[in-house]
Amino acid sequence: MQALVIVIVASAAIPLAVAWRQNRGWTIRHALAWSWLAWLSWLGFAAYPSTETAYASLSFTGAAGVAVLGARRPGVVAWNFIVASLLIVLWLGWAEGLLSGSRLQLSNLRLLFVAGLLAVTLLNYLMTISGPAALLLGIGCCVSLIALWKNTADWSGSHSSLVGYACWLDWFFRKLQRRVPHHFEFNQQWMIFRNRYGAVWSERVREQFNAAARHKKLALHLGWYGISGWLTDREVGEGTAVLLSITRRFRSEGEVDSAIAPDAVQNENHRGWPGF
Repeated sequence: MQALVIVIVASAAIPLAVAWRQNRGWTIRHALAWSWLAWLSWLGFAAYPSTETAYASLSFTGAAGVAVLGARRPGVVAWNFIVASLLIVLWLGWAEGLLSGSRLQLSNLRLLFVAGLLAVTLLNYLMTISGPAALLLGIGCCVSLIALWKNTADWSGSHSSLVGYACWLDWFFRKLQRRVPHHFEFNQQWMIFRNRYGAVWSERVREQFNAAARHKKLALHLGWYGISGWLTDREVGEGTAVLLSITRRFRSEGEVDSAIAPDAVQNENHRGWPGF
């Protein structure tokens, strides 16, 4: 049984590798790097289930979610140091255990803090195409959190297989979404960004877009699912230009001058979510 769980978790490297390749040119790759570390920690938990490996997997998962919140130029590189500092704070329980000669010290307050990080991580993607995968990952995290809270001595890493299933489920839904065309080229671009960065950044970009549209006297209003109604080609073109201008800080420096062209939409639509 344990061997099967390890294989399932290890197989999650495939959709993660696909996401890494498809997000080339976007700052979300920094969060993906933390997602790789989270995957390794879950794989370690599947192979050697214990309090330490369970806590490490939850810590890295929360760190990957926090990394998304800072995935915007010019501070995306510096944000990685903040994420690393957060992990150091979370791992103080190990230092306390080493000094006292006991096991990992986990207070209720520390577990509550980790639970909050995981909640932010999962809720950020709950209303995107990654929602079902986020729910599945959340179940796996909750099982580990409850076991840590109960101070379980006899660990079973079987629920770590949910992480593997979550990554594949996310890949499947993104594959399925690419088969559903959007009426407007603009909506395709908006959905790509929304599903990539989650609710926090999407709401911020949506507010900026609507403010810019009012300033330019454009009859455009961006909702969570895009722009609806009958629009002229000029309005769609101007709206796309505004969206590109707002989201240029989420692209790597070598990509900011590339325009969103009709033949680029299909390629953009093949790029995915951080995976955790």
